[in-house]
Amino acid sequence: MKADPWPVIAGWSYIPDPLGCVAVACLGSVIKGIEGAAIVGPLVTENIGAERIIANVISNSRIRVLLIVGPEVKGHFAGQSLEALWMNGINEDLDKHGKINGKILGAKGAIPYIQNLKPEHVKRFRDQVTVIHSMGLMDPEEINAMVDRNGGEDPFPEPPMIVAVR
Repeated sequence: MKADPWPVIAGWSYIPDPLGCVAVACLGSVIKGIEGAAIVGPLVTENIGAERIIANVISNSRIRVLLIVGPEVKGHFAGQSLEALWMNGINEDLDKHGKINGKILGAKGAIPYIQNLKPEHVKRFRDQVTVIHSMGLMDPEEINAMVDRNGGEDPFPEPPMIVAVR
C-alpha cells in the first residue's frame, strides 16, 4: 500500500520498482543503474533531505529497508544523521516557543533538526524500516545485490502515513 500519487515528494529520485520494499538514499548525488529498489534518491542535507526521505518512506508501507550509500556529505554528515535518527530518534522537549526541539539525537551534522515532521512520523519511520549503513559504497552492481538480498519483506502492517513537507 502506498500513497497515490507516490512518491509524495518528487524531485531527483527515480522509481526502479514501485512494488519494491527497499529504498536507497544516495549521499551527495543519485547513483544511476540501481534496479529493484522502490525508490532511489539523493540525501544531501541532514535536515530537509532526511525529512523528504522519511516522508516518502512512511507514505509507502511496502518499504521496509533503507540503504544509505555513497560518500558522506562533508559538513552535513547527512548519512550519519539519518542513521542516528533511526537509532535514537529526536529530542521531543519543547523549546521556549512551545515547539518540539527536533534535534536528531547523536547526529554530527551542522543543523541536525527535524522541523517539518511530527514525532509520530519519526516513530513510524523508525518502526517501519531497518536502516543499512553502506556509506562509501558506490558500485551499482554491489548496491543491486544488497537490494536483492534485502527484498521480499512483508509490508508494514499499517496503512501509508501521508505527510506534507514544505
